[in-house]
Order: sequence, then structure tokens, then C-alpha cells
Amino acid sequence: MAGATLLILNIQYEFNVDQFHKKKENIYKAYNRGEVNGKVEAWNVTPPPLAPALKKDYPEIKEVTRVSGAEKLLRYGDKKIKVQGNFTDPSFLNMFSFPLVAGNTSNALDDAYSIVITDQLANKLFGNDEAMNKIIRADNADNFIVKGVLKDLPYNTKFKFEFLLPWEYLKAKGIENASWNNAYASTFVELQPSSNIDAVNNKISNVISRQTNSDAKIEIFLHPLSKEHLQNRFENGVATGGNIDNLYMLAILAGIILLIACINFMNLSTARSEKRAREVGVRKVMGAVKRSLVLQFLSESILLALIAGVIAFGIVLLLLPLFSSLANVHLIIPYTSGVFWLLATCFILFTGILAGSYPAFYLSSFAPVKVLKGVLKNGNALVTPRKILVILQFVLSIFLINFTILFQKQINHSQNREIGYVKENLIFHPMTDDLRKNYSLVKNELINTGAALFVSQSSTPITRGNSQITGLKWEGMDLNANVGFEYVSTTGDFIKTNGLKLIAGRDINVALFSNRYSVLYDQ
Repeated sequence: MAGATLLILNIQYEFNVDQFHKKKENIYKAYNRGEVNGKVEAWNVTPPPLAPALKKDYPEIKEVTRVSGAEKLLRYGDKKIKVQGNFTDPSFLNMFSFPLVAGNTSNALDDAYSIVITDQLANKLFGNDEAMNKIIRADNADNFIVKGVLKDLPYNTKFKFEFLLPWEYLKAKGIENASWNNAYASTFVELQPSSNIDAVNNKISNVISRQTNSDAKIEIFLHPLSKEHLQNRFENGVATGGNIDNLYMLAILAGIILLIACINFMNLSTARSEKRAREVGVRKVMGAVKRSLVLQFLSESILLALIAGVIAFGIVLLLLPLFSSLANVHLIIPYTSGVFWLLATCFILFTGILAGSYPAFYLSSFAPVKVLKGVLKNGNALVTPRKILVILQFVLSIFLINFTILFQKQINHSQNREIGYVKENLIFHPMTDDLRKNYSLVKNELINTGAALFVSQSSTPITRGNSQITGLKWEGMDLNANVGFEYVSTTGDFIKTNGLKLIAGRDINVALFSNRYSVLYDQ
């Protein structure tokens, strides 16, 4: 019961991710759909101009917002904290249910140099002092005024940030890169309550195609926020599942674990049938009917399930932190939820009835005359329900053991396989404004002092493949093909720093070959 409960709590957590937003039924995430490498693909990063274009041209769309990740070194007084946040539009706070404990959602992000922080970050920076209207310096470059303090984000959301900065700041700094050919933002859309999603998708499908001169036909479509976490896998541009498939597997495992335990209880109960048989015979002679005997044995089973449930609850409390860490989720027990306790009661009743049903009907079916003579039915039968249960128990147990072994081998393979680069002693640091200005000095200092063997500047760490380029042309290619490439841009020493093996050619070196473009392809 403890094992099944942990899996059920995990399933419950996954089903509740981002389901707390009040407007979730009308909020959608914009996706691209197009042919890449001969297959129809769907991806959810979009060009920044898409959001304002959708809001301007389509009355069915009530509101839009863009979201792009940002990592900043925030400073207040002597305190410096590097945290993860987002650039977004002012409408973000009105579309999503992230309430403010201070400030106003309607204007908190109106100014290019305003910032909204979480209550947790406010405590880190200001302690018990009032956070509103305090000035925070970011990356030793710009000052921002705190215009809002968010209630700490709930544990069951895919949004992970400690601050919000206005999208207008990117424009003010000239770093927005508002090209229709550059996709790096997540675009969220709130539809009017009366809008039909299929009709809207038909209208907006060719928004990007009209704005670009690319030969590739890129369509835009909206995917419901309520399905974004569980149904986020696309095949041929159509949603076919995702995380929900893992939840089905967890539910099956929870059912198998509980079923094995119930079968074990059934077998133990029927194995003691000889000791209980005379009791049944005497009670039937005294006038007890079968229904009363069934209720008696079911009551005993439910009582045992209740005791087991209390013990299981204690085990769950002990294992919950470890299991949460293992599953990389934040599981809690909702003590104040009446629904939780109702479901817990139903879980115990279901387990007790399932485990006690066969013993109850089996024991209550004994004939008094035969029992009192010491004769039990089906004693020498080739096939009995009990034998079937034993076989089923062994089959399920063998399945779980083999599943565990295969899963462990797959994990070991993933951890120990050849990954193509040297991960030991490889360190990544985000490119802050200070580091960008003094990159050459920092690089030379690290190498000259022996702290580093090689240093490389790149658009993304080698472990993150979050940039793709299409539309490249070369001699001999299929002109009808739209080939997509994951890419990383670098100034040099990328091969040596990451421990890659160069089969042919040379590493990129902007210092020596600044007047030409260089490209490296993997094998």
C-alpha cells in the first residue's frame, strides 16, 4: 500500500501541473509545424513579432504574452544573487494565476526598467524590509525598480522563475532581435471565451509564411495549456501523447504492486481455511446465513487493511522526501484537503474488499456437514482458484523483477555510454555583461594561472540543443528538402575545450579567420 500510494501521489502531482490557472481553458501555447529533414515536425519556440501580430490582426484573440528565459546577477547593497527569470509582456500577470502580494498586475511590468520578484527572492535581497520601489542592479549594467512582489510559485508549475523583466527592456537595449526568422520566445495566447479553436487555427496558420521569404512552409497552431504538460509529444505534427504515457505505466505498476499484495493476503487466508472451517460449520449449524459470514470476513479484511493503511501512511511520510528527489518532483500530502482523506478512505476500503473478497466467499461456502466431518471441498482438484492466484502472483512478481532489472540496465547505459565529449572538469558559466566586456582578460587569466587548460565562448553549452537553423543551401542538395540543423555558435577553441574528436578540418577560430564564415559538422 505504501509503494502504490507513492506512485499515486506522483500521478496526482503530474495531473495537477499548471491546472491551477483560472483561465487555463482559454490559454494556448503557439506551436510551429513544418517539414524538417523529410518529416513533419512541431516545435514551440516562435519569433518575437508573432505575439503582437496575433493580437493586432485576430479579434478572436483576447490577449497574448511572450516568455523568454533570462539569468541575471542581481545586486542590492552587498548582496549578490544569480537567479533564473523571464522576459515577458505585462499581460503575463493577467493571463496566468501568479498572484502578487504587493503591487498591481495591471502596471507592474509597464516600464522597461521595472522588475517583479518572488517573495522568496525579496527575502533573500531585502530580508524583512519592504521590497516595493527598491532599486536592484542587474549584471552590473542596469538598475530596475521593484514594482511587484509575487507570491512564491506553486510547486506544481512548469514555469520556473524568481523574477520577471519587461519585454520592453529588450527593445530599449536593442537586443530584442525581432526578426521573423529568429525563433526563441514562447508565445501564449488567451482566446475570447466564445472562440472556436479549430477556426482560429485555420485563420492563423500562415502568419509566419506571409512574413518570411523562406521556401519552407511553416504553419502556426495553438495547443491547449491544459494539455501542455501531459500531451506534449508530436508525431507528423499531431499531438500523440507525452508524459501521460508515463503516468499510465505508473498506474499499471501501482495496480500490480497492490494486486500482488492482495493475492498474497488471499492465499494466506485460504491457507488457514482448515482452522476457520469448523468455525464456519458451527456458525452455519447455529443458523448463520452465508451473507453474514461474507460480511464478517470482509470486515476482518477491511480492518486489517485499515491497520496496514496507517502503517503505510507512516512509511510514506518517511520515504516521501527520498522518493520526491528520485522522481525529481515535489510531492506533498494535502492534509487539509477533504477530497484527499475521502480518496484515502476509498483506497483502504477498496484494498480490504479486494483482498478479502475471495477468502470471504470461499470460507462462507463450506457445507456444514462436510466441514464437521473434516472434509474440505476441492482439496485434490487439479485447478483451483487458489492455485490460479499463486501462479498469477508469481507471473506478476517475475514481471516486476525483470522490469526493474531492464530499467536499471537502461539507466546504467545512459549514464556510462560514450557521449562524445569530456564532461569531467568541464564548467559552464553564463555570459553576463561584465564577462562579455572582459572575456579576453578572463580567458587569459584562467589559462595563465593554470586554473583552466582551455576556455571557449559559445552560444549554448554543449549539453543543450535548443537552437535550430533551416533554409541552408549547398551544391547537390535536394531543392525540395528543408533540412534542419541543431547549431552552436562559437568564437574558437570549442573542440579543445569540450574534448571533441576532430575527424577532418580545423576548429573555428574567429581571431585568425575573422573575414570568413566557418562551419563544423558532426559525423
